[in-house]
Amino acid sequence: MKMDRLLRAVFEIPHFASPAAYFTYTGARRLPLMRQERRSMSTNTSLSLEQIRHSLHQLGVEAGQVVLLHASLGTIGRLEGRPTGLLEAILGVLTIEGTLMMLVGSKGAIYDIGDMSQADKKAALTERIAFDPDQTPANRDWGAIGEALRGLKGAHRSRHPDYSFAAVGHMAKELIADHGYDYCHGPSSPLGKLCEHGGKVLLLGAPFQSVTLVHLCEHLASVKRKRVIEYEAPVVEGGQRVLVGIKRFDTRRDIPGYVEDDYFGPMVKDYLRQGGGKSGRVGQAVSYMLDAHEFKQFGIFWLESNLPNAIAYPASGADGV
Repeated sequence: MKMDRLLRAVFEIPHFASPAAYFTYTGARRLPLMRQERRSMSTNTSLSLEQIRHSLHQLGVEAGQVVLLHASLGTIGRLEGRPTGLLEAILGVLTIEGTLMMLVGSKGAIYDIGDMSQADKKAALTERIAFDPDQTPANRDWGAIGEALRGLKGAHRSRHPDYSFAAVGHMAKELIADHGYDYCHGPSSPLGKLCEHGGKVLLLGAPFQSVTLVHLCEHLASVKRKRVIEYEAPVVEGGQRVLVGIKRFDTRRDIPGYVEDDYFGPMVKDYLRQGGGKSGRVGQAVSYMLDAHEFKQFGIFWLESNLPNAIAYPASGADGV
């Protein structure tokens, strides 16, 4: 068996001539992509939690699902309870059998550390407060919802000092357990577990560039020129500040080779145009529900089809790559 066929067998992706052929194979129906625009709605209208729950049901959110959330409160509109109200509405639909997860990051994380000189890295490391998953706030630059989720009673948070996930619900503890410091977006990460457990990605007015699952696709895609960065970060272990080594792909930049500046948007749009996911509105926000495993498979193939540096075998040295 040729290596490219073996690779596709491992990832369960048959050989297709184009991303469109992926959905022809799976029998998915082509759907028009909803335009990113707001309906006319009075800015003084406050959305009730019951309205949000009704819209979520229509979008495909159901009891017992495992859901990764990306949301923009400002796009949804004026909402009863703001971030906690939105979480309450979603969890009310998922019920106690469901699970809600978000990428929350951490306050003080240095996301451009791969661009720093050794001297600057050392200075930043000295100043950085040690990460404690139980105490360190979420990254507020990513919005207020992540911190609200982290603070919910019964929430669990993964141990990665830069890219921590928080989850609440039936499978929360399992999803965030053993989140390794190295290659934190790989198959053993919360993203990989989301796919393993038939999870969904819920976009409520959030831009396509926020779809973190693309990083798992990058990790698994057989393409060259992935940039690996290595650095240290302080964490709290046994009540003490200790330094841990981190090795991961540089997720601040796309893998080189794509004709446009950013491939997150084009990848998600192609997935939706070919019939993947489901679209609707929640409040004023154009919203989408993606199947995590299906999107992962499509995303891997999309990258291998659209980057000119695709290879016929996995790169070595990384978890699952």
